[in-house]
Amino acid sequence: MRSAVIVTIVLLASCTAPAPTPPDTQPAAGTVEAFEPASGDAQAMLIAARTAAPQRANDYRLSAAETLLRNDSAVGSILDDVDTDRAAPAQLRRYLVLRARDALRADDAPLALRWLGDGRLQQIPLDRKAQIKLGMMKSDTYAAMRSYLASARERIYVHSLLAATDRAGNGEAIFNTLRELSAGVLRRQAEREITPEVRGWLSLAELAQRHADDPQRTLLEFDNWRIAWSNHPAAQRPPRYLVMLRDVVTRQPRRVALLLPLHGSLAPYGRAIRDGIVGAHYHATAGQQTPPELAVYDTSAADLASVLNEARSDGAELIIGPLDRGRVAETLRIAGPELPVIALNRASADARPATSTRPVYQFGLAPDDEIMQVVRQTRREGHRRVLAIAPDSEWGRRNLDLFAAEWTAQGGDVIDQLVFTPDGDVSRLVKSLLDVDESEARASDLRRITGLTFEHTPRRRQDVDYVFILASPAQAGALKPTLDFYFAEDLPVYATSHVHEPNAGRMAMLDVDRIRFCDMPWKLTPGDSAQKLITAAWPEADGPLAPFFALGVDAYRLYARLRQLESIPGERVHGRTGTLRLTQERIVQRELMWAQFREGQVMPQPMVVAAE
Repeated sequence: MRSAVIVTIVLLASCTAPAPTPPDTQPAAGTVEAFEPASGDAQAMLIAARTAAPQRANDYRLSAAETLLRNDSAVGSILDDVDTDRAAPAQLRRYLVLRARDALRADDAPLALRWLGDGRLQQIPLDRKAQIKLGMMKSDTYAAMRSYLASARERIYVHSLLAATDRAGNGEAIFNTLRELSAGVLRRQAEREITPEVRGWLSLAELAQRHADDPQRTLLEFDNWRIAWSNHPAAQRPPRYLVMLRDVVTRQPRRVALLLPLHGSLAPYGRAIRDGIVGAHYHATAGQQTPPELAVYDTSAADLASVLNEARSDGAELIIGPLDRGRVAETLRIAGPELPVIALNRASADARPATSTRPVYQFGLAPDDEIMQVVRQTRREGHRRVLAIAPDSEWGRRNLDLFAAEWTAQGGDVIDQLVFTPDGDVSRLVKSLLDVDESEARASDLRRITGLTFEHTPRRRQDVDYVFILASPAQAGALKPTLDFYFAEDLPVYATSHVHEPNAGRMAMLDVDRIRFCDMPWKLTPGDSAQKLITAAWPEADGPLAPFFALGVDAYRLYARLRQLESIPGERVHGRTGTLRLTQERIVQRELMWAQFREGQVMPQPMVVAAE
């Protein structure tokens, strides 16, 4: 009996709940305490995602990717871990948009567009805010591909969804995007467009482009457009570019003074600029009852202050010139505060005042803009290591130093430089630059050491991504075949506009085959009506002096657009010397077109104008 009681007690004891774990006892090994990572802490969110449930893990990874993208960090590997099969619709939308943003961060707009066009995204219902965000992303992506018509369409489609306070900015963006296209393209698109709102935007941009060099005609056409399209969003809230036209027209100068060198070494350039201005003036004012007067002052030997005072006394309301770089610096010091000056060169950086109230605008054909464009383009293409070649001259060394400084500032490496003289042995210099002579020397040493006779094909250095040259057409014609001969035919070669002479013979262009360069529209595209008038009157406008005729045309047209350039952020003027922008220091910067020599022809880089 006693033994039975003992057994019963033991059994009851074994069924009793265990005593609670003391507070200071550690959790069993292998368990993880749940925690909520701090907002904005990407690493903490990624750690939390490892042990979270699938949908919660997706949220953590997507939030981490959003945080890192704000810091311009790559997030592809994080998005690879998102479980899209178990993702909720909102998560899938975030995932696809983040994929597109990551592609844009890597400058891969076509890939971004594929993510934004993913069929799964089209099946997800979107609220108004999400529709706007997606439309704006598509617009930005198309713009990055220079598919400007498609970019504008996306903004037009979401325009009615925007809050009233946001529509003005969107309208500005639509108009400015369409102005990237030519008047001819805009007209053809408007004729075939069936959506009224889109057609209205196209016709508005077309009239602005068609009369870009005639503010008075643009204003007249715009007033007629507003009557025909009175219910259009742009009629109710016009772009600032068009609103400012009335002020532009009323401020046109009645007398323009041209300060140019007509004798001496700069005379050919001064006369070309003068003739370009005269041609643009005649073209723009034909039919006007009271066109502005032009007065020419020779600055070849005259004291600049005296010439400025004479022009002012004669009633000039605008001065175009001087041309010489040193005289531009002098103008910055002595010009008065009331008379605007469009100088035709750019003073050196150390000659520019830190601040100035004088309305002196520095506009010219400075190679600085071209060099910066080469740097941006080659970095965008992923190049990092460069060989740079320039002539042994003040111009060559100054611009070679500028290129090296800008390239290094952008994170690139200048592996080596070559400075050549007109009478130097270019073949020997290029051979040394490419280390081909070292390759031959190594083979010679090996033959001497081993006593063997063997065939050897020299090799060039392999630590280079591309070659940049500053050269005239003749110099480039000697350099490019030499680079090819010494095994660098596979290296991309970039240059400034100085390698391109209009109407050069086919044989000369074969020598520079595959060189890629930037140049002005005057030399690369069919001329507008003013250019055709000028080249008919002055055949030399199609030769080596062509850039200076184009400079004269743009200088004459620029004044009418200065107030818009100063007042409207990001405003640009499509000129014959390039696309023009104005900095806060009143320096007019040019962006040129890209082209390439191919089989004896100049091939402009095509521009995408519509979605595929």
